[in-house]
Amino acid sequence: DVCSSDLDWYIVYPIGYWKKALRFAKDMDKSMAFSAMVTHWFTPLYQDYDLVGFLIGIIIRTLWIFFDSIFYFFYFIFVIIVFIVWLLILPGIIFMIFFNLS
Repeated sequence: DVCSSDLDWYIVYPIGYWKKALRFAKDMDKSMAFSAMVTHWFTPLYQDYDLVGFLIGIIIRTLWIFFDSIFYFFYFIFVIIVFIVWLLILPGIIFMIFFNLS
């Protein structure tokens, strides 16, 4: 049934795609510890409560958050581009069929 496959293509599959993309982002967060770095941003690294411990902790966590943010940004740009290409495949195929038949 053509209508059912279109419904799957534009509703069911994108929902599954976004669920998998967000699940992968949560798994990345577990391995890269982005949310843990943000919550403990201004606490000293390795519980070293002198001035050097605070400064090193803030610097290292700031760099960690910065590079993780860049990685997350490129990951979500990639996910959005793949999603847009996914949405344009079916209309592109239909357009090519009608354009080549004329």
